[in-house]
Amino acid sequence: MKILKNENYDIIIVDYRLPDMDGLEFFKRIQESHPNAFKILITAYGSKELLSKAKEMGAHDFIEKPFTSETIEESLSRLINKC
Repeated sequence: MKILKNENYDIIIVDYRLPDMDGLEFFKRIQESHPNAFKILITAYGSKELLSKAKEMGAHDFIEKPFTSETIEESLSRLINKC
């Protein structure tokens, strides 16, 4: 969170499981400071409910584990092509 306060990022990829909060709370906290960043949530605990909540918190995409570098590339390509 400290790093995000002082920097601007175009892409933010975060795991659902974090040490002090979950990825949804993370997205909620950065929504105001990084409204234009592409936000991707990665998780091994995927469900329709989690996907819905992630979108409410500003996530643009949702990637389930296990994933490959190609999965990340495909996600970013989809997001960039939507712009």
